[in-house]
Amino acid sequence: TGVTDPLNVPDRGTYSNSPLYDPVIHLMSTGIILPNRMHIDREKALYQVVYLMVLIMNGVVVPATHAAERERILPGDGLKWADTHPAPSDLGISPDRLLSIPPPKETDGEMSFLPSGESPVRHTPHGMAFGPFRAFPEMTPSVSWDDNVYKTATNPRADVMTQLKSVVKLLTHWAQNRFDLTYGATIKQYKVLETENNTDQRLEMNGHLSPSRRVEFDLKYGRSLEHDERGTPGTATVASPTTSSGVGALPVGPNAWLQNIFSETTRLKLRRLTTEITLEHADRTSLNNNQSAQDQVWNNGGVVFHWALTPKTSLLTEVGRKETRYDLSPNLDSTETRLLGGITWKQTLQTESQIKAGITTKALTHVASQDNTNLTWEANLTWQPQTRTRVNLTSHRNLQQSQVQNEGFISTGGQLGVNHALRSDWHITSSLDINQSAYDSGKLEDLWTSKAGMEYKLPSWFVIGTEFVHKNKHSTAPAEEYDSNGVMVSLTGVL
Repeated sequence: TGVTDPLNVPDRGTYSNSPLYDPVIHLMSTGIILPNRMHIDREKALYQVVYLMVLIMNGVVVPATHAAERERILPGDGLKWADTHPAPSDLGISPDRLLSIPPPKETDGEMSFLPSGESPVRHTPHGMAFGPFRAFPEMTPSVSWDDNVYKTATNPRADVMTQLKSVVKLLTHWAQNRFDLTYGATIKQYKVLETENNTDQRLEMNGHLSPSRRVEFDLKYGRSLEHDERGTPGTATVASPTTSSGVGALPVGPNAWLQNIFSETTRLKLRRLTTEITLEHADRTSLNNNQSAQDQVWNNGGVVFHWALTPKTSLLTEVGRKETRYDLSPNLDSTETRLLGGITWKQTLQTESQIKAGITTKALTHVASQDNTNLTWEANLTWQPQTRTRVNLTSHRNLQQSQVQNEGFISTGGQLGVNHALRSDWHITSSLDINQSAYDSGKLEDLWTSKAGMEYKLPSWFVIGTEFVHKNKHSTAPAEEYDSNGVMVSLTGVL
């Protein structure tokens, strides 16, 4: 349509008949594409832009400009750009380097440089400049009501809880290497059942180094103060109060644990083969309720081989070994070995999945007993059948250690979650989680958890949400069964 200088575009009305005007000018004005020369011919410019658009829509290329670092990238929804973006020259990026900057790395299904906030209805966080970092604060006050706080079979106790959850992330936006620091705290206060009041805290540091295209290093350190959630598998139960009015002393609060984890992953890339070597050292210490018998230290190491069949499909093989040592209970010391195989598949932006299965063998170090070998698997699928609907399906089977009677149990479960956008600012969510626990003593437990909620984006930086939760537990030990219902209202603010 006569565009000869894309950096000096005339009035829109001159080219209103061109169907490519909006995407072409938008991509160039936001800095996704910049020509190497001030003046280029129209055919070359249009070809370059359209070609990149096709790659983006097919998920082959994700631009890694500073603007993309500030925006959530959602499968099927395209790129959510803000109204304005800094020019690449403001960031010290020359046009010649713009297309050579690598795309962002993904960690656990989430872009590593993005702050927390899984819901796509959340406001796009812009953050605040803080030296070489960008700070992303987030705060969520909430009020909830639960008709069975202690998760008991008889005489349930209801109460109202106020909660304040705050998270601050410091993220870098370097081209090759990156570092981020996260601190989060969750304060829970009950109106009547004061022994349930607690504060969880978490500090996490992540570093990524990429000295070459074929070698990458990921370093991670985490320190957390956590409290057990009432009614979860493997945790101690609370004796039912004598009456529903709660006459008598309140039960002790939930178990508190201090945990430190340090891990290092080396990633080596050679043509179709990618090798990941992971080493982990961790310790877990009890802080109350005389649970020091569960204090433990473990070392975990493993190697994962990825063989790329196609650019988006790869086979994987995982081998690993975990040694666990208990400070005061050496009879629980154990060694676990695992061997798994699977496949990772990411056909389109609408479908992504990973499945791996194998065997895990656990042997007690100081007790003469037969090795315990079990089938293990882990699977997850993300599917977007429509632009407004997203489905997540997960399943697992693994071996865990109980805090009660020092016994292990096999956890088998699955979860189905659905997120549907009624409008761009109004989302509804629902999920169903089914988990079965088979203990060494022969006890069986089935825990069903269903949730339904809604989130609505308010003007400025806030999102209001509500959620209903129902839990039902069946057990071969009738005293440990329970049924509970809860309702929560929250307000999340991001900057």
